[in-house]
Parts: sequence; structure tokens; C-alpha cells
Amino acid sequence: MVLDPHRRDMAEVRMVIYPGRYKGGGPTFDVAGEPGDLTATSPGDPGQTLRGKTLEDRAGAIEQTLADASRGFRLRWTRAIATPETSAPPTSGLPLHGDSSR
Repeated sequence: MVLDPHRRDMAEVRMVIYPGRYKGGGPTFDVAGEPGDLTATSPGDPGQTLRGKTLEDRAGAIEQTLADASRGFRLRWTRAIATPETSAPPTSGLPLHGDSSR
């Protein structure tokens, strides 16, 4: 997911979920969609897209399709979130860090 760097009202949260033991080198599956309609795609195997309603559904389906499940796998889910416009707290009258003149 690529966010527009010029949009100050949007940010992203990236979650990496390890549904079981993970040994380095296991595949990573990118999760997309909304709860109730999720997909998981392996960037290493773009033809492999799995659909389901929950992350648990995705984890179970992935586990069944892995040729070598001994290394485990992980799910990477990046979600766009809105950020509220907030102003900086007022600093007038407050001493600056290290300012002992007040």
C-alpha cells in the first residue's frame, strides 16, 4: 500500500503477525482488504492469493498450502488510518528545557 506523502491527514499502521513459530526465511504474505473480505498474497509467488473472512482463515489456508511449513510464515498487514488535525500545545510562559533563567 502506497500512501500519498502530501496528505497530512493520513498515516499508516503496519502489523506483522506471526501465527506460529517463525524461523528466518519463511514466506511473508501481504494481507489486503477489510475484515470479512481479506486476501493474502505472497510477493514471492504472486499467483498465490488466498481469500477468507478472518486472519485465522488466512493463516489456516496458508499453512495447508506451504510446501515447507517448518520455517513458518508471517502476515504483513498495512492499513491506512486518518490522523486528526491537532495543533501543538501552547508553550508561552513555560521554561525551555535547560533554561534556568525563569
